[in-house]
Amino acid sequence: MQVTFKIFRSTLKSWEKLCQDASAFASALPEGRVISISHSGDHSDGVVVLWYDKG
Repeated sequence: MQVTFKIFRSTLKSWEKLCQDASAFASALPEGRVISISHSGDHSDGVVVLWYDKG
């Protein structure tokens, strides 16, 4: 297993758009590769981190 991540971060995009971007990326990965998706927010700064097996 080769674990890696992708960060989706924005102060301008809505939470809905950040989550749509993360889910589109996750959906394009081969089945079973997504390990975890987490999020954090601080005022207008939103972050979604997707951890996955790069294979």
